[in-house]
Amino acid sequence: MGTLSPAPNVTIRAVRARNSESAETMGELLLGIFSRAAKGRVLPWYNADIYISVITSGQELPDLEALHAADPDKPMIFFNLNLETHRGDLGLPAFPSKDLHYRFLSQIKPAYLLRTRQYAQTLSRPPFILNYQGALFRTYPGGYQCMLDTGNGRYRRVETSKNRPALNGFKEIITEALDVDDNETLAALRKGAFSKGTWWEKEENQVKEVSDNWRT
Repeated sequence: MGTLSPAPNVTIRAVRARNSESAETMGELLLGIFSRAAKGRVLPWYNADIYISVITSGQELPDLEALHAADPDKPMIFFNLNLETHRGDLGLPAFPSKDLHYRFLSQIKPAYLLRTRQYAQTLSRPPFILNYQGALFRTYPGGYQCMLDTGNGRYRRVETSKNRPALNGFKEIITEALDVDDNETLAALRKGAFSKGTWWEKEENQVKEVSDNWRT
């Protein structure tokens, strides 16, 4: 049987309290009873020593920001937040604005990160198609490791950096590590590496970020 206290000193609770808990007036309470659209407020749990958020959707990210604003001195840990996907959705209809990254998500320091990427490129000689992949790996306080997939579930570390490389920089690093005797192909790979990037990784956006934690 499920329980809201699965272990000593651990309590499971939604970020948003039930409307009956957060309603400040009788009108708000009645609205919560009869309206499906009504939601409870984000209320901090002041008795907690630390907050741990598990698997949060993109639409729920503002709730985490509100929780931090309501209890700013309390440590927060985010587990499986999937920010690589959620950042890409910011600014789209029904999703929070991109400003959420600048003012809040930029403060989150990656303690454990594993981001894999796959690429393909046409060769001028057999086998004509080059498929390769790599992984960006980090365990805090270590640096960001760029790993090239060498097959059979094995990876070779080709570079470690203090700051997190952008997606185009990561591709360039693992491309340089390929053992390919085709100058035209390598030139095309390098060109492609610089042609792709994400809006939140661009250096000019750093002036908008309240913190560089997510990069370091």
